[in-house]
Amino acid sequence: MSKKYYLDSNFSAQTPSEVWQVATDFQLQYRSDLQSPYQRVACEEKIKEARSQIARAVGADSKGYIHATASHTQNILCIFHTIYKNFIYPTGKNIVLLSAYDLETEKALQAYIALGCVIKKIVPNEKGQITIKEIENALSPKTAFLSLPFADPVTGIIYPIWEIGEYCRQRGIFFHVEITQVLGKMIFPFSTLPVDFLSFDGRLLYGLAGIAICIIKKELPITGLWTQKKTFDAPSLLVALGFAIEKISKLQEHACLEIARYKSIIEKKIVRRMPTTQILFPTIEKLPNTSIIAFPGIHSEAMLYVLQERGIHAALSNLPAILSACPALAHLCNQSVPFSYGLDLMEQDIEEIADRICTAATSLYIVSGVS
Repeated sequence: MSKKYYLDSNFSAQTPSEVWQVATDFQLQYRSDLQSPYQRVACEEKIKEARSQIARAVGADSKGYIHATASHTQNILCIFHTIYKNFIYPTGKNIVLLSAYDLETEKALQAYIALGCVIKKIVPNEKGQITIKEIENALSPKTAFLSLPFADPVTGIIYPIWEIGEYCRQRGIFFHVEITQVLGKMIFPFSTLPVDFLSFDGRLLYGLAGIAICIIKKELPITGLWTQKKTFDAPSLLVALGFAIEKISKLQEHACLEIARYKSIIEKKIVRRMPTTQILFPTIEKLPNTSIIAFPGIHSEAMLYVLQERGIHAALSNLPAILSACPALAHLCNQSVPFSYGLDLMEQDIEEIADRICTAATSLYIVSGVS
């Protein structure tokens, strides 16, 4: 049981050694000094190439629309400062709509609450989805901005972004979509999305910590933290991310088809050995790598602890709150565990993963006396 399995890829990613090497080689060769006349041209060519790699992966224009920041929080601040200065402040439309579980974005916007902005939270419906209906219930004439993930990172449930985007466009509402969870897992051109802003966290896409990307989908005045900059203070991170994103893109078919097949096999093996387990949201469209399994009678935290002892790492996040909002599943809110599989999942690992999960659950049933 020496091999460890990280089944929390929607929340963390193990940066491959080759990505570290790309960043190190860049540092050694160029010293990340864009001001040096001897290094500037070659260095900027590398940065340009990285931007092109990212643009190809998301189907976006690489000329002036892709901006690197240090984090998701900085992405949100850059986006919202632009909207606030050019739209919210002049018009008085000050209502912001967020997913009820997007605590990071809510925290990032606290300063704007002090300036008069109001945050309204959208709670997913009984199927774990956010649809036009949920948005209409939160909408008002003063709504200015909507921010949603393309897919919930915990449940993997995919939101109807195209429909929501058209709905926002017809009403003059700026729409931001966080796409970290779908990059490399779904095949379609992001250039067709009816949104104003896209963003993603490079750390969760096998890049290094300290870089995130924001993509502007329409021509808006760029103010605030970007200050019209086309460069990035840590170009080695950008170059390494470009390399990682390109690699993910090449493995996209594997992620969409093979990882989904592996996940399904693991689920079936677990249910076959433990008939009391339940696969949640089985008919809802989800990310191909994400699974939620309920173990009735076992507390989620206890299951996570025993799984970790057996070399399987998973993350609970806000799953209990999400399931509590689903009447048919509320009784399982503290008895379920989400699993998200990474690109490193191999077919030969399937049996071992299913066995460790089953033995972990069985040991807890024995301790609790549940048959």
